[in-house]
Amino acid sequence: MTSWPNKPEVEPIQRTAYKINEVAKSLGTSEGTVRKLMKTTSIPYFKIDGTLRFPVAELQRWVSEQAKAYDAARSEPAGDEQAA
Repeated sequence: MTSWPNKPEVEPIQRTAYKINEVAKSLGTSEGTVRKLMKTTSIPYFKIDGTLRFPVAELQRWVSEQAKAYDAARSEPAGDEQAA
């Protein structure tokens, strides 16, 4: 086996976008649910040659925002309930 002298270090390429099946797996849901989210929410996505892609950084930010909104909604007292 040949050894390469002075072989340059190569940085691994960072993923910048996921495919729909990767997003579904990451969120623990189906591709159909991801497609519904595309229609009903602001989940970030774009197309390359007709293929859906989801930008990693924006998707992480979107998930964080969704979690914060969910937590805030759960912590709000119900408007109809009176304190005893």
